[in-house]
Amino acid sequence: MEINDSLVPVVIKEIEQLADEYRANQGMILTEDDLKCQLFARLKPLFPANLPTINKDVFGSAIHTEVKFYDENQELTLIPDITILDTRHLSIFHGVEFGVETTQSSGYGKLPRKEYEAGGNMLIIELKFCRNRNGITDGDHLRFQSDISKIFKLQNIVRQRSNSHNKLYGLFVLFNKTDIGGKKFKQQKKDEEFTPDFNIIYQSGNVDFSERQVRDSDKGYQLERHSWC
Repeated sequence: MEINDSLVPVVIKEIEQLADEYRANQGMILTEDDLKCQLFARLKPLFPANLPTINKDVFGSAIHTEVKFYDENQELTLIPDITILDTRHLSIFHGVEFGVETTQSSGYGKLPRKEYEAGGNMLIIELKFCRNRNGITDGDHLRFQSDISKIFKLQNIVRQRSNSHNKLYGLFVLFNKTDIGGKKFKQQKKDEEFTPDFNIIYQSGNVDFSERQVRDSDKGYQLERHSWC
């Protein structure tokens, strides 16, 4: 599957289907890493497992987690949760930029310390899971904006360094255990909805923490309880 405008709605559909499954199984996602794993498992079948890379006879995967990106100072400080890349622009042996130093010397550069390098079009996903029974707070909004700004920064870097030849598609995905605070976040989503190549996706698990709901779920008696996590 090519990484272009047509990929984005396919990924969004998978996120929406995951949200439907979560609402039907509200104990399925306990942590943000759970959310990442569940989404990764849904996206992985969209891409073949043995895609060719730059390196001869070396094959790779299009979908990865915690991939380090270069910032504006060429430091590896920007790390989206999930990255979908074009493996034809991926190398595990050398850099992907081809340069000519002298009339006698040309070739790919060295790998950075992360021991891989990739270019071309990409899609990145930033994930947030609000598990607080009180919903989304003002402090959460500030943290969300920081992740959204990270996406914008990476998009600008790719745009400038590729002379707009390559695109970086960005998704910010928020799963809220309850729906408390969702209305305010949806307004933030509306404010950003016309940003090119960027989407905000909000989903709620609709968990009900009302007194009646909690009381009704506590049936029977247990004399001894053991908990390890």
